Amino acid sequence: MKGSRGLTLLEILISAAIIGVSFLGILSAVQFGNKSTVKISNYSKALRIAQEFIEEFKHNPLTAFLKDPDVLNAEDWFEANIAKYCPKTKTNVEGFKAELKSLAFDPQIKVVKSNGVVRDILLRVNVDWKEGDGTTEGNKNRQIRLVNSLHNTGAD
Repeated sequence: MKGSRGLTLLEILISAAIIGVSFLGILSAVQFGNKSTVKISNYSKALRIAQEFIEEFKHNPLTAFLKDPDVLNAEDWFEANIAKYCPKTKTNVEGFKAELKSLAFDPQIKVVKSNGVVRDILLRVNVDWKEGDGTTEGNKNRQIRLVNSLHNTGAD
């Protein structure tokens, strides 16, 4: 058996162990990539919904807000009525809540008056969530905050 060339069982086991360890590193990188993709996707959806609320709200005629007693009588920030002013956003928020159980969507309005005349309507929206079902230990809250305003040019 002096001239036989072949692999011993020990050599095969060592090479299999090296290949196995290499695959663990590759699988770990793929798993990290998948988690990052989901986080970025959720962040993008939350940002899109927040921006959508502001844009949809701004596309309502200003006269609709000036006739709304909730808007006119408000002294501080109050929750925006998205069912009334932003039905498309409301539908999209409900769809996103079905994906992320921990999603909190908080759109608010503040009316700025001068001498009893509405000068500006300030908008702010906070979106908070946790990845997955919101119960995973160690998952930090994710959050987006956007602010914008509507100016009443008729008040100038």
